Amino acid sequence: MARDPSYWWHPATQADPGEALRLEAAAGQQQRFAELDALAARLLGAALAGQPLATVTPAGDATPLTGPR
Repeated sequence: MARDPSYWWHPATQADPGEALRLEAAAGQQQRFAELDALAARLLGAALAGQPLATVTPAGDATPLTGPR
């Protein structure tokens, strides 16, 4: 029985970063996750720079999302 390709990431959870990237590439996922990798890098950079990443608004006081503040 062929292995289900949707579970390629299971071994990656126990791998070092280099091996995880090799598993990602071998499964043909590197392009799919390129945008997520870039997003994660931007979020990490903002967090390390002390910039707020999210604003929590109590229910009832919702305002339209207008982009970065």
